[in-house]
Amino acid sequence: MARIFILFYTCLFLTVALYSQDRKMALVIGNSTYSHLGELKNPVSDAYLMGFTLEDLGFEVKSVTNVSGKEMKEAIDNFMTQIEANDVVLVY
Repeated sequence: MARIFILFYTCLFLTVALYSQDRKMALVIGNSTYSHLGELKNPVSDAYLMGFTLEDLGFEVKSVTNVSGKEMKEAIDNFMTQIEANDVVLVY
């Protein structure tokens, strides 16, 4: 049930974003490597696919993969400094 709500709201957001005349920006993060969990199969490939899809929808995409917690925070902080009023913003 939760997946249906997530899918619905994602589709709703993307529909609104598609018809928006404002700048569309996305930060996509995919981490497959964790020191305490080992390596996960899909996060990086999912992030690449999401990034390509968002670019096709007109988003300016910044992607980071397999980064440390510090590098992830830096990527988020840098992304936040680029956001302007009326931008459509997505973080995945």
